[in-house]
Amino acid sequence: MRIVAVIAAFAAAQASFLESIEPQLPGSFCSPCVQLGNQGISTLLNYLLNAGVVSSCSKLCSHLDTKMEKTACNLACDLVGIKAFISALNHTDLDPIYFCEVITACPAGPDDADAKVLKAEASPSSVSKGDTVQLLCDLNVTKASGVGEYRVAVRGPVKGDVGEGFLLPKGLDVGAQQLGVELKVKDHTSGDEPVVWQPGDYEFDIEVCQGECGTDLRDPESERLAKDEARGFPTTLPPMPPQPRHTVEESSDSDDGTDSSSENSIEDLRIEIAQKSAARARKGAVEEPPDEEDSPAESEDDKKLAPLITATRICSRRELSRCIRRERKKLQIVLAALIFTVLLFLMSTLWFLETKAPKPEARYRTEDIPQNAWLAAGWGLPPVVREQRARPLKPTEFH
Repeated sequence: MRIVAVIAAFAAAQASFLESIEPQLPGSFCSPCVQLGNQGISTLLNYLLNAGVVSSCSKLCSHLDTKMEKTACNLACDLVGIKAFISALNHTDLDPIYFCEVITACPAGPDDADAKVLKAEASPSSVSKGDTVQLLCDLNVTKASGVGEYRVAVRGPVKGDVGEGFLLPKGLDVGAQQLGVELKVKDHTSGDEPVVWQPGDYEFDIEVCQGECGTDLRDPESERLAKDEARGFPTTLPPMPPQPRHTVEESSDSDDGTDSSSENSIEDLRIEIAQKSAARARKGAVEEPPDEEDSPAESEDDKKLAPLITATRICSRRELSRCIRRERKKLQIVLAALIFTVLLFLMSTLWFLETKAPKPEARYRTEDIPQNAWLAAGWGLPPVVREQRARPLKPTEFH
């Protein structure tokens, strides 16, 4: 069995020209149902969200864009009824194959489907611009699969995305199978996403799946059966003419020269200011009065600004990161010293309160506490009463 389709090297937004060799079986609803696609299901969901209750299939399907989508929608909706059709739309998450399986337009695939890639090649192996290359893949199907698809993607020095997915409406039967596409190497500069082919080596990836590829979490029956990567086919496209670069290089050289000269002048100015500030900062040094012929007399503003220049660290552009790290380290040291001082003060305060602080003296004696207060506190009898009761009684004298 050989399945060959035609893929045009256009942008993803451009419609692909597909020609299936095998004719569709009469009365088969699977392929028309899947032709709704993600865009058609999304359009129907948006209409249901805004319209609310829809009573007929024709009213719902009339909001699709193309005649093919409207026909597929009416066939699938009439097959199961409007209620089951809307319920399937709300629970299949923009997966057309899974949607068609839910409404029984396509049979669900088995859980043990399996296939392996035997060989993948490009024929011919080398092409030029305007030629057509066949990207073929030989499979060994050990367990038959349900409805699925296979995807082909081309990678290389091409501007734009070149890739497409192709439906397998009857799945894959057990035995040796061959899948393939025909790719025409041709530039397509119109549209929002132009495709331009460049000379170099190209590779193509082919992926065979039961259900829609990449929907394992949505469709419980979906799985990747086989995948083959990095099958190369070099191209012999004419090389691009070299672009003149002398103007750019000259302008870059001139810019570098101006930048270097300005940087050197800034460095000289900073070095001169640093030397002057260092000379003024020397303690105990006697400054000789400058000669009037060599240097002009300093103004009052320069004298006021001298201590500020002396105290400021002047960093060149090359030493900027080093100066930042040095200032950050100084700040960390100051913060650590401040934290240490606060902790030392708190510990000294606690030590003074524990050892040197006078302890409170007892203001009252037990004898001064009234008897009723003693009893109210639950302490029992006062000590005085206990002592009196403990004394021996003297015999009473009779007269």
